[in-house]
Amino acid sequence: MLVAPPARKAYRQFKQDPSYPSLRFKKVHPNLPIYSARINRDYRAVGQLEDDTVI
Repeated sequence: MLVAPPARKAYRQFKQDPSYPSLRFKKVHPNLPIYSARINRDYRAVGQLEDDTVI
């Protein structure tokens, strides 16, 4: 299965509304600003929050 198409769709949704329920955007580390967003049932995107931007 290709992950790129659902990743693009999740990214577009995240840009439009980061709190969209199916993304399940959440903090995944207790001390560091590390966050996760759901791409699909099998994949997550992980990033670090810096100055209101996830990289």
